[in-house]
Amino acid sequence: MARRATPTPASPPLLHVPAALALAFLLIPLVAMAWRVPWGQALDLVATRASCEALWLSLRTCVASTLLCLLIGVPLALLLARGGGWAGGLVRVLVTLPMVLPPVVAGLALLATWGRRGLVGERLDAWGIEIGFTTIAVIIAQTFVALPYLVTTVEAAERQRGGAHERAARQLGAGRWRVFLTVTLPLAAPSIVAGGALAFARSLGEFGATIAFAGSLQGVTRTLPLEIYLQRETETSRALTLAVLLIAVAIVVVAGAQVVRHVWGPGRPLRRPVRVDRHVSAPPRRTREGPAGLVSAKLPERGVDAEVRFPAGMVTALVGSNGAGKSTILGVVAGELTGQGGVRWSRPARVVLLAQDEALFPHLNVLDNVAYGPRSLGAGRDEARALAWRELLNVGMEWAAGRAVSQLSGGQAQRVAIARALATDPDVVALDEPMAGLDASSAQAVRRAINEMAPATRLVVTHDLGDVIALDAHVVLVEDGGVKAAGPWRELAEAGDGELLRLARIAAASALGGQSPDGEGGGGSQARHTPERPPAL
Repeated sequence: MARRATPTPASPPLLHVPAALALAFLLIPLVAMAWRVPWGQALDLVATRASCEALWLSLRTCVASTLLCLLIGVPLALLLARGGGWAGGLVRVLVTLPMVLPPVVAGLALLATWGRRGLVGERLDAWGIEIGFTTIAVIIAQTFVALPYLVTTVEAAERQRGGAHERAARQLGAGRWRVFLTVTLPLAAPSIVAGGALAFARSLGEFGATIAFAGSLQGVTRTLPLEIYLQRETETSRALTLAVLLIAVAIVVVAGAQVVRHVWGPGRPLRRPVRVDRHVSAPPRRTREGPAGLVSAKLPERGVDAEVRFPAGMVTALVGSNGAGKSTILGVVAGELTGQGGVRWSRPARVVLLAQDEALFPHLNVLDNVAYGPRSLGAGRDEARALAWRELLNVGMEWAAGRAVSQLSGGQAQRVAIARALATDPDVVALDEPMAGLDASSAQAVRRAINEMAPATRLVVTHDLGDVIALDAHVVLVEDGGVKAAGPWRELAEAGDGELLRLARIAAASALGGQSPDGEGGGGSQARHTPERPPAL
């Protein structure tokens, strides 16, 4: 079954009263204004030369200022979303400052900067370039007041999303620009659309900064809000009609942005068919054995100081209690974390990390998710899709090739993530609790997929001895940031005090279908045994 969003908890009924009052407080003035508009004369009132020029000027300058906001605001928002510390906090304060400044103060600040005697304008004037009281001044004023709306909208969405998808793309071999163009921008698109709509609407309603910096010259700087202000003093009915027109344009822009976000946003159900060229054969999978490794993970701030050896071509299971340092060691192996130690492989190796969050790309279907790695490594589109199809067949997920990843269950998503890693033909695959939260059937399928990764060297963080046995793993027992014991799971079980062996037998019986080592809990006709080999999957 597809994963569903957790239903929103019901709100206390008492909250509905102040919520209704807030909505009425916002809507009643708009209704009252629309009520007073002489609708029978509306077309004549709007069709005057001054009104049309003001409307056309507003639309042109708002489009220009919105494009300028997108050009300079989106990079700033993305950098702020990934930044932190006092410097990032200071930049956020400066970015949001125009939102709280009185509009006339913003206009004076712009005049002091771009005016004929301003800090920048004086130098431009020496070159014969005049900014103040021109249409360019209108665009600058609108951009100044609208830019914070775009930046804060995009930054908040990107900060909440985090960088898991970008890290996954880098692990698959994509360069920085490819990650930015194929992952970051598509996933940020809904927030960019929303922020752009807010910036346009704010530019459309800009008045104070415009009149202080650009003045009110008909056809040059007199935008629709300025025309409404002037008409209010001479002809109220015309002012009301133009005000309703301005509100209607803003509603259309904001509502249109919502529609675009819904239709084109990441995670939408995909209905287009998937085409795989059967005449293009996928290159054969690597047959050489994965390398042996030695990792020295020394991160005092995380309480980890461990040296771990990974046998070549085998599954190494990192086991231990929560917080022992297993995921930290895996992060060092994958290059996600750096400390005083390092990683040495017996030969050059390409490592792919599968974190607890599969980080499948929501804007791509399943097939293109799996093909992303080969494409990043230089394969053509048809060759990459052939590779992706082969790996989906290997994990039993070819039937979902055209689906959106939001339509997959947890176990299905894990298998697709494994197929995506295998499509890059890695030497080392690191998996952080790949069976966590899966039901027995899904966990069994994921174990099978991990076994089929051979001969790559595989590192698996797990809490389940059933995983250890099913994968016939070399075990590294991690406690308090260090290695307590390491070796094949059978040797560790037999060398212990018997408790580890008992738990291993119970896990093995569970993996075989629920029969305990003593023959209880399963089918009564099944033989009592401790498997000499890992349970067959």
